[in-house]
Amino acid sequence: MDLAVIIFIIEFCYLYVTGFPPSLIRAYVLEIVVFLYAYNLQNPFSLKVLAVVFFVSFLVFGVKVFSLGYFLSITGVFYIYLFFRYYKPTFINSLLLSFYMFCMMFVVSHSFFGNFNLFQLLSPFVNILFTLFYPLEILLHILGIGGVFDQLLLKYLDFGNEFLIVKFPLWFAYLFLSLGMFSFFSKKLFYGINLLSLVIIFYVIGVYIV
Repeated sequence: MDLAVIIFIIEFCYLYVTGFPPSLIRAYVLEIVVFLYAYNLQNPFSLKVLAVVFFVSFLVFGVKVFSLGYFLSITGVFYIYLFFRYYKPTFINSLLLSFYMFCMMFVVSHSFFGNFNLFQLLSPFVNILFTLFYPLEILLHILGIGGVFDQLLLKYLDFGNEFLIVKFPLWFAYLFLSLGMFSFFSKKLFYGINLLSLVIIFYVIGVYIV
């Protein structure tokens, strides 16, 4: 508990320095709430936890919780909770999680951001590699050679220069999210929304190629 308090204080300082971005607010409050639930031997993977996180975030940080950044952040966490409701947290499942999250967030994110490029499909693989890349970059920066991958990163970012505008209506995103909420209580519906997201992605790929 003492170590956790020290960590939370340091992280709050980081929040302050970065100007309290909504996505980090969600991460910070969720970390504290999950820790307290686990410390008291309660299940931290429940919808009640997400509800507590939202209300605590609102009480402490106010209207920032109504920003798009916070909405997308807590939606992503909801889908992670949904995944681990039906799958155990194993190494293989943690790899599958990256592909699952790409499918689930595709519909939601493309209701607000329209840019689509085939290189987006590399996102799940990049996400897995980032787990190794991030601590490596920290080490390289400590050694004073943090820019060694700069050219490679710039080339990777240039892959998105050519894109197609694919934007879903907001009502469709809300319908998709509602189905996700109900799938928390139905495994068949859970598989159904996964299949739906795959169909949508393949449809968009087809449109892009044509």
